[in-house]
Amino acid sequence: MNWLLKWVASAVALVVAVHIGHALGLGLAFRTSGATGLAITALLAAAVFGIVNAVIRPLVELIAMPITCLTLGAFSFVINAAMFWMTSLFVPGFVVHGFWAAAFGSVLVSIVSGLVDWLLNTVAEKG
Repeated sequence: MNWLLKWVASAVALVVAVHIGHALGLGLAFRTSGATGLAITALLAAAVFGIVNAVIRPLVELIAMPITCLTLGAFSFVINAAMFWMTSLFVPGFVVHGFWAAAFGSVLVSIVSGLVDWLLNTVAEKG
């Protein structure tokens, strides 16, 4: 049950981040019809994003370790953006236009996901 809650929380974080990015005109969007289409696309995108981060990201980090060390870790920002963009390639209806949209989206998802996790942990401690 815990993984289901985390999956839904990730989908909510993704929806919030994409809507903020879309409102700011940064090239992030969901191209779906209706609330059900948005929910399905967001859940699918959250699942694919988790799989991409669990499977592909460690390989990319290993290959990019020398440049990540040379840039004192700043290259991990590029890797985060690439994983976010790669997710949009696998999920129809989830659109990321360009590197800066992916970079902004990945940062926003991290922030919103952290806030949602904090909120869920706070509610779980009180209840």
